[in-house]
Amino acid sequence: MKKVLALGLMLMMLGSLAFAEAPTAAGTAQTTVTATAAYDYDELTVGSVMPMYGAFSLDNWGNSSSDVDVRKLISGYNLVEWNTEQGGFRLDPSVVTDGSVVTQDGEGNHVYNITLYEDLYYSDGTPITAWDYAFSWLLRTSPLIDEIGGNSADADFMVGWKDYVEGNQPYVTGLRVIGKYQLQIRIRAEYLPYFYEVGLLDCYPLPIHIIAPGCEVRDDGYGVYVRNKQEPRDVPLFTAELLKKTLLDENSGYLTHPQAVSGPYRILSFDGTEAHFELNPLYKGNSEGLKPVILRITFRVANADTMIDEMLRGEYGLLNKVSRADLIRDGMDRAVINGAYAQKTYPRQGLSFITFNGTRPATAEAEVRKAIALCLDKESLTRDYVGEYGLKMDGYYGLGQWMYQMVNGTVSQEPPEDMSEAEKEQLQADWESLTLEGIENYAFDTARAAQLLEDAGWTMNLDGQTYDSSTDEVRCKVIDGKLIPLELKLVYPEPTQIAEGFKTCFADHLKEVGIVLTLEPSDSVLPMYYGQEAPDYDLLFLGSNFDIAYDPSTLFMDGGLVNVNGIKDEAVAEAAIEMRKTQAGDLLTYCRKWIGFLEKFAETEPMIPVYSNVYYDFHPSVLRNYEITQSSTWSQAVVGSYFSDVPEETEETEEAAETAGAETF
Repeated sequence: MKKVLALGLMLMMLGSLAFAEAPTAAGTAQTTVTATAAYDYDELTVGSVMPMYGAFSLDNWGNSSSDVDVRKLISGYNLVEWNTEQGGFRLDPSVVTDGSVVTQDGEGNHVYNITLYEDLYYSDGTPITAWDYAFSWLLRTSPLIDEIGGNSADADFMVGWKDYVEGNQPYVTGLRVIGKYQLQIRIRAEYLPYFYEVGLLDCYPLPIHIIAPGCEVRDDGYGVYVRNKQEPRDVPLFTAELLKKTLLDENSGYLTHPQAVSGPYRILSFDGTEAHFELNPLYKGNSEGLKPVILRITFRVANADTMIDEMLRGEYGLLNKVSRADLIRDGMDRAVINGAYAQKTYPRQGLSFITFNGTRPATAEAEVRKAIALCLDKESLTRDYVGEYGLKMDGYYGLGQWMYQMVNGTVSQEPPEDMSEAEKEQLQADWESLTLEGIENYAFDTARAAQLLEDAGWTMNLDGQTYDSSTDEVRCKVIDGKLIPLELKLVYPEPTQIAEGFKTCFADHLKEVGIVLTLEPSDSVLPMYYGQEAPDYDLLFLGSNFDIAYDPSTLFMDGGLVNVNGIKDEAVAEAAIEMRKTQAGDLLTYCRKWIGFLEKFAETEPMIPVYSNVYYDFHPSVLRNYEITQSSTWSQAVVGSYFSDVPEETEETEEAAETAGAETF
């Protein structure tokens, strides 16, 4: 029988064994801290090594970890939320009233009739109504976004959306505003079942009076659309030119400098590395009744080599997503051990990986990608970078995902009470039969890599003669009449201290099989990944923290919204679509299909999974009620947090000991 043990707790126990014997990080004092530095209790300074790119109000220009943190800090009143206790999505009861219902029409479409509370306001005092949510969908999915350099969102689940974006009709029939505070959304029958169905309604309001001044959303009984408020209406104001100014202006564009927001905090300034926020007094609170307490927040890009020292000097009140092994040990040894500081630990919902540029002739070949994967010593790289706080990954998943934990046996599902003993035994046997052991993992094997390259025709040298490993440095192959050498470039994020690991654990081994790899740091990794800058790479190292509604189908299909230069594979995309087409609540079937998706992924190796890890957040003990293990970001956990010298009352319960997932490197 598989053991039932919370994975986060298990890794915490492993880590605690290291704390007692771990040497203090080089360059730091050999002393521990017995008291915290003085803090301004009205202001919290948060540090993260992940850069901010400024896509704060919309994810159409990227979804970096730090940008997501800011987005959740300034954007509130989402129609849906993830409920940890129920383990599923629900309509947010602080935004949507009890009068909201879901029905089914004559065509099998699911119809959500949503009634909003009438006490929702933007930070500038403007009321939030159903028109704001309709505008949010129309904006985020508009082809105009593509015209100004973003990636328009996909709402193919919505009735009539495809006809709208393709210009076949001027409105979205599946999105209706029935009244000022009443919204109707219809989900296509062909899109159902969808495992995370309620999550499809994920939407927070956006202010048309700022983003599209002079325009309004209308519903003439057929569906919603944007039009000019005043005549003449034959010259539309809602254009790419307008959005380029209102969204992307360097000093006032709503993407980075939103003037009216719906979240617990509003942004005051952002200079590229540091953002300042103040409490939004018009925010009514979240579904738990929590409102912001701390008046001001500063969020900045932290220097990994000095941030523990800076926290001990009082320059940070919170360090978020610490993942390097030496930094975790340093924080535990010098701060947490005597109680002056605290740590929160949670398994990552994503992983770090290497993606390929599918437009390059070499990396477009599956056998080349597999050979490259076989030359990566994941075990050593993971050990050197995240130590005992991470594990190598062999598929597109993370430690914090419930599917991984259930298939691995670290968490289990309680059978229904009305199930017979025989049915319970069968259910247990079905879960026991699930395993990841049969999935190709491309374990480190340079001999096999060399053979794959030979079999795939990479048998020539730079002179067009037969490749000889004793004298030639690089393998070549004639593709479309041109001699292509396996001279590749891997680009990795500038702040990431992993270059030496890539050299010894990857580049040196690639050299053994006739592949020359150049390593190049860049601060444009995500812009290249999202197609906003030229894809000047063959391999790209980055990390991803998955949405709770895990749906990677668009990642691997033509026209997908992200990984625009990566490998598109129809079989992988179809397996992902099959996975999502599972009845909500059917965990066993979903996990079976998830394994099927991972098998298809491994057959083509469109990315090289590297590692997933446990995150550590460090903060002074006087920061109270910071519950990151119950939230997806620090910016959600900080709502309701406060500074206090009065010790918190604690209860030693099994629930408090367990950790839940959250969100790059």
